[in-house]
Amino acid sequence: MLADTLHLALLPSEEGENIIQTMISFNHMPVGVTGNHVADGGQQISDVLRPFVVDFKAFRRIAGNIQAGSFGDREIEFLEAVLSAWRNFPPADGERDLFIGGMRERIEVIRISPEVALNMTAQIAAL
Repeated sequence: MLADTLHLALLPSEEGENIIQTMISFNHMPVGVTGNHVADGGQQISDVLRPFVVDFKAFRRIAGNIQAGSFGDREIEFLEAVLSAWRNFPPADGERDLFIGGMRERIEVIRISPEVALNMTAQIAAL
C-alpha cells in the first residue's frame, strides 16, 4: 500500500481532453524538490492552487508534465509548494496522502488515507 503520496486527478474540461491522473510519492520527489518552506499548510494549499482556478489549462499542463515524468521549473515549483504544504498541513489519524482533483474552475484538496485515495483513483480511471 502506498502512503505519503500525492494523487492528482484532473477531469476533462473541454471536448477532446483526456483525464490526467498520476501519483507521486512525497518521499521520492524529483531532484530540486525539498519542501522546506515553513508556513500554515492550509494557507499554502490555497496559495498553490489559486492561480490554477483562474488558469485551469496551466494546471492541466503541469499535471500532464508530471504524469509524463517531465519536470521543468513550473513542475518543480508546484511540487515544492505542494510538498511543503503537505508537511505543514497536519493530517488526521491515518490520512497520509494528499488528493488534488479538479475540473474546470473547481479544484478540491483533501488529506486522505492511502486506501481511500487508491479507491478514488481506481474509480476515476474507470470513467
